[in-house]
Amino acid sequence: SQPNVQNAPSHSGIYGKKFKLLIRATPGRVIYNADFTGYHALLLGYFAKCPSYMRLSRFGIHDFLAAHMLVLQVQKLSREELTTDHWQSTMDHIRDIDSWLSLDDSALAAKLKWIKLHHKELRELKAKRCVHGLGFGMGAKRLYEQNKEAFSGVREAEETKALMMRLFQEVFRFQDFIVHKAHQDRKIISPFGYVRRFYEAMTY
Repeated sequence: SQPNVQNAPSHSGIYGKKFKLLIRATPGRVIYNADFTGYHALLLGYFAKCPSYMRLSRFGIHDFLAAHMLVLQVQKLSREELTTDHWQSTMDHIRDIDSWLSLDDSALAAKLKWIKLHHKELRELKAKRCVHGLGFGMGAKRLYEQNKEAFSGVREAEETKALMMRLFQEVFRFQDFIVHKAHQDRKIISPFGYVRRFYEAMTY
């Protein structure tokens, strides 16, 4: 379409929302909005040959990262904060986090749903943006600069990236491989035969 309203901003505060209010279908036509749940994460997991990343993309990869972020956050809380009902229930919930990926689908989905329900701000503001940003190859500095309301500084963004790298090593190995290949071959050919040219992919 002209202009390209398919990529209209969705998370740009009041400006993104106001822009979408300007979009109207022509008489006799309807604008239909659809979204593939976990589409980018699922494809990244597929190409990286990471079954856990693919599985989590279907059930809640943002919730999974948020849960691991909570493990780190608990370690920084005061004794008084840890005695509250909120944090007591959180610690009880994430106590067995290392075994979550061994659960069946329904049990895993329930674990992740609890995180989304009780820690939505962490999930939406930090974990989700981290998954999306790092999934597209964003570095910690850029992750912070584009989400300053979410992270206290570059160091926190670096800590979150390090956590992601520990949880999904195959994904980051694939990203390194594909960048080097693009730099060396000056192109990437998709499984469908489409060619995308790259020049000096590692010069930045």
